[in-house]
Amino acid sequence: MAKHAPQVLLRPQVYFNVTSVASHQHPRAATAWHIGQAGASFDRGSDMGRFFGLSDSGTTFGREIFAGISTFLTMAFIVAVNPMFLQDAGIPFEAGFVATVLATALGTAIMGLWARWPVAVAPGMGLNAYFAYGLVLGQQFSWQQALTAVFIASVLFLLFSLSRLRSWLIGAIPAALRAGITAGIGLFLAMIGLQAMGLVVDDLDTLLKLGDVASPQL
Repeated sequence: MAKHAPQVLLRPQVYFNVTSVASHQHPRAATAWHIGQAGASFDRGSDMGRFFGLSDSGTTFGREIFAGISTFLTMAFIVAVNPMFLQDAGIPFEAGFVATVLATALGTAIMGLWARWPVAVAPGMGLNAYFAYGLVLGQQFSWQQALTAVFIASVLFLLFSLSRLRSWLIGAIPAALRAGITAGIGLFLAMIGLQAMGLVVDDLDTLLKLGDVASPQL
């Protein structure tokens, strides 16, 4: 028995030495391990676990942390791009920046705390681009008039959401049309970005043509 005692005492020491070396060589793996260990406490019996139903949904606190970080990094560009669209419409960049951040934070908080749905909400880039370049710059409306139209549309959408018309409208749109709308909005935003870069410019004959690729701006 005395021969086995040193082995029992040395095992924790060797384990922690290997862990510290792995943490030093692989900081990302070590961070993931620590987050996973911290999330182990948020089980079915914890207040947060019961509130969000983590165990019932088959997920963990650590997994949701990584999902939230990934979603934030995916949507972070909106904080800079959306105020640029609004600035082209005449709204000060600072005001557009604050409004974008507050709308995103408030909408996401409502989805998470009230609806308890893992969905992040942010201003729609396609509608904001249409607001700036379609209504204000294209139709020559003032940004105050365009915002009034946005407010009226928001009230109508709220009424639709509180009634059964919402599900009827969603079901009435064919799946192919929904996919086409998504692709069209993406191409519309891509065209705005390419024109802002100077990679695509206007042409009287073909409407569009390749810009000067040798320009220092590119």
